[in-house]
Amino acid sequence: MRRTVERLRRRGVERLAAAPATEKVVDGLHRAAAGLVEVTSEVNAYAGLLEEKTGELRSKTRTLKDTPDSG
Repeated sequence: MRRTVERLRRRGVERLAAAPATEKVVDGLHRAAAGLVEVTSEVNAYAGLLEEKTGELRSKTRTLKDTPDSG
C-alpha cells in the first residue's frame, strides 16, 4: 500500500512539474492555429482571384475564337 501511495505522490508531483510545460505547448499550438487560420484566409482569397481571372481568360479566348479572321 505504501508503495502505491508513494507512486501516486510522485506522479502528482510529475504532473505539477509538467503543467507549465504543457501550458507552453498549448499556447504554442494556439498561436500556430491562429496563424493557420490567417494563412488559410489569404490562400482562399488568392484562389478566388485566380478563379475570377481564369473566367476572364476563358471569356476572352471564346471571343477570339468566335471572331472571324479579317485577313
